[in-house]
Amino acid sequence: MHKIGFDVQGFRKNFPILEEKNSRAKQLVYFDNGASTQKPQCVIDAITDFLSHKNANVHRGIHFLSERADSIYETTRAELAAYFNITDKSNVIFTAGTTNGLNIIAKCYAQETLQANDEIIISDQEHHANIIPWQQVVKLTGAKLCVCRSTSRGDFNLDNFKSMLSTRTKIVSVPYITNVFGARYPIEIISELAHKAGAVFVLDGAHCLGHKPIDVTALNCDFFLCSCNKGYGPTGLGFMYAKGHILQQMKPYEFGGNMILNATFDDASFKDIPDKFETGTPNTIGVAGALGAIEFLKSIDFEAASKHATDLVTFAVEELTKIDGVDLVLNPTNRAGVISLVMKGVHPHDIATILDTEGIATRSGHHCAQPLMKLLNLSSTLRLSFGLYNTFEEIAFCCDVLKSIRSIL
Repeated sequence: MHKIGFDVQGFRKNFPILEEKNSRAKQLVYFDNGASTQKPQCVIDAITDFLSHKNANVHRGIHFLSERADSIYETTRAELAAYFNITDKSNVIFTAGTTNGLNIIAKCYAQETLQANDEIIISDQEHHANIIPWQQVVKLTGAKLCVCRSTSRGDFNLDNFKSMLSTRTKIVSVPYITNVFGARYPIEIISELAHKAGAVFVLDGAHCLGHKPIDVTALNCDFFLCSCNKGYGPTGLGFMYAKGHILQQMKPYEFGGNMILNATFDDASFKDIPDKFETGTPNTIGVAGALGAIEFLKSIDFEAASKHATDLVTFAVEELTKIDGVDLVLNPTNRAGVISLVMKGVHPHDIATILDTEGIATRSGHHCAQPLMKLLNLSSTLRLSFGLYNTFEEIAFCCDVLKSIRSIL
């Protein structure tokens, strides 16, 4: 595909769902991209084409449909590896998403290697998926889970992080972009400091696929996780990358078809990576859609698109702070297109419900970050999360509705 440049109206034409209207005939304004982005027509077509012409189990048959499915499956693995500059595609393991990948790391690596008094460092802005698996590990191993506190603005606190690092630090696991406030962490520095301390660096890249591609090799990630649904791809699919020597030492996560080398009623041996971690019938439909998503992402002029994304969130912050009674919760120095807010005297669920009547889709709740909410003495917030297809006009409209909610309630 040729570079499409960045023109928001032209970009929007790739997404048929953006023409949808709600039951009150209000045009969709989609501000829930932090949960899942919408899908371009090329991804929809890739899935339809697979189901129409290539649908079969991979790694099973010698008939022509199976060969077509195999080709799609392994081409997608290679394209994902190339997109993130992963030198060996065998180190890319398909998963059900970032959550699934983090659980694999916790069970098959951390649980097998950590000992009593070893330490895992995470930040205080983690999604539950980057907290609970580690909690289970420390319960079983006697290791400790240590939490790096954010600055008062919501930035990653490097000074606090440096003070926590020691010879006991064995794993550092942080997000590329945080779930609730969109803070971009200084992952290059975090990775370097973690490795100097002798720790393994885990990068939660759940929110990275819809942004400028990152270089996993240059970042020296020991593990990297990604979800396709947040980068214009299908739900229920992601991947886990790990360095080859780590994957070789890890035991399988599940057992069954495809990953068996030889089996008897008494014992079994397993195939090499990546098959060792891809048991059972995989999400081949999702893999086909992911290939469409990667091709779509490769067509985007991210230099222009990134400026649009930055301008959007800057405009949103400026306009929201003008609304009486609306408070933004934290304001990270370097943030992606995610804003959380509260309105005095109005519950976030009520705000989200009224916005929905106007066609504006947002997210209210604790955003799978209850420990963070408790630190902030909040039960929930309203989250606005933007995609590249969002416009200044949509943000202005949302602010107008928020003003009317404030004046009424």
